[in-house]
Amino acid sequence: MIKFFRSIRKSLLNENRTGKYLKYAIGEVLLVVIGILIALQINNWNAGQQQSKKNTKLLRNLVSDIKKDIDGFTKVDSVYAIYESNAEKGLHLFYKANTVKDIDSVMQLSQTSWNELFFTSRTYDEMVNSGSMYTLDNEELQQRISAYYTSIYANQRYIREVNTSQRELFVQSKDMYPVFQLLSEFNDPNIGLKLLDTTWINNPNSSTYLAFSHYLNLSQSDNNQYRRRVFRRLLKQAEALKSKIYEEIGD
Repeated sequence: MIKFFRSIRKSLLNENRTGKYLKYAIGEVLLVVIGILIALQINNWNAGQQQSKKNTKLLRNLVSDIKKDIDGFTKVDSVYAIYESNAEKGLHLFYKANTVKDIDSVMQLSQTSWNELFFTSRTYDEMVNSGSMYTLDNEELQQRISAYYTSIYANQRYIREVNTSQRELFVQSKDMYPVFQLLSEFNDPNIGLKLLDTTWINNPNSSTYLAFSHYLNLSQSDNNQYRRRVFRRLLKQAEALKSKIYEEIGD
């Protein structure tokens, strides 16, 4: 083909047909330019197709991560639901308690957990670090994914702050000393329930009563109820994001 074009140019020059030669040369340049542009378009199309396939695979992996989050959030919510229900019963019992055995029952019911918020972000981190997050055609989906993980990280930090502040409150606050004293006596086999001081029970003016009431309400509101709200909110966000990704990839 190249030899063919060269022979035409040579023939035109030999015949001293400069005008036609220039037109032909310009036409040849245009053909080359058009060919290059077509090649670039094909390369761009191929690259776009490859990136689209990569993004689809990443979104499927992201759904897998989100499903793990949903399973984890659901289990934690179930645990905190039990804690919340039992602690509510414990609070009611505490306010009408008359005996040490009643307080013992309150202690059994008033369980909580200071666990952190755990989630899976492997695929999200890969998408951000590789830049694939910003090649998604659906900008709304991109924003939803970012908002989901921003919310998770924010709540994880806040739960850690709550854990730290509560531990400091329980350890450093003089108002909580009667509670620690009571707990130590409860767990001391040499004292036993029968030897415990009972004068504070059902006495709202007692420092032990006030401290214990504060302790129970903090555990219920800041641990059980707050954490339940967090996990239910994240669970709702995870379900919504999963559905949105399914719409995008057509699954």
